[in-house]
Amino acid sequence: MKYKSLTLIPVTGVSHNPEIRKRVLIANGEIPHMTQLARIILKLGQIAAIHRHSDMYEIFNIESGKGKMLVNKKEYQLASGICVIVEPDEDHEVQNTGQEDLTITITGIKV
Repeated sequence: MKYKSLTLIPVTGVSHNPEIRKRVLIANGEIPHMTQLARIILKLGQIAAIHRHSDMYEIFNIESGKGKMLVNKKEYQLASGICVIVEPDEDHEVQNTGQEDLTITITGIKV
């Protein structure tokens, strides 16, 4: 059994933009097939630039705020309650377009 609290987990930068902050609840290797479970916060105007992962699915659960996501050049609006699943090798980018923090829980699942 593991028991963790977001308030006790150190804050780090995301690999696509170190200015975007995250707390990793479950790191790569802790659970089979999971690359991470993390909570990220994008401040006003921040962008996790376009990138892709060949080895995992990425699930984005929008907790609060507003933004947009580009997946293979198609734009999707983000708001609380939206869930987006990005498949392996899909180009994707996330941007905060709102007036408050965009908070997202991200789950990575290995192929």
